[in-house]
Amino acid sequence: AAGVAWVIGKITLGLRSDYLAIATLGISEITIAVLKNEDWLARGVKNVVGMDRRPVPVELDLQSTPWFIDMVSSLFSGRLSGLAEGAQAKALNDLVIQSSSIFVKLCFTGLFTVILLVVLWLSIRALNSPWGRMMRAI
Repeated sequence: AAGVAWVIGKITLGLRSDYLAIATLGISEITIAVLKNEDWLARGVKNVVGMDRRPVPVELDLQSTPWFIDMVSSLFSGRLSGLAEGAQAKALNDLVIQSSSIFVKLCFTGLFTVILLVVLWLSIRALNSPWGRMMRAI
């Protein structure tokens, strides 16, 4: 981790020794977390427990909720109206399965966009603050 921090710090940032120490600690923590929790790398222990899977709905749970099925049937009502009763149920089931994965991906995209905009807003505020002007001089 120290070698990686030195290469990154000296080439890209020109860091002083105290900044280099902080970068080394950060990179070492990232390296330790990757080594512990990646199965493909070292059959890690996976000692991160008690956390939810993710902040968006799970596809299988989403496929059985009535509001999502109603939303899919209303979105694709033109496609479903010309089918017979049995074919309509099968087509609706296929559309719900496909739409659930698209919905989850759109939720992740929205979450990523919100986080990115918040980080951008905080960066702009920090840059326009007196501390930001001082950091530009460094």
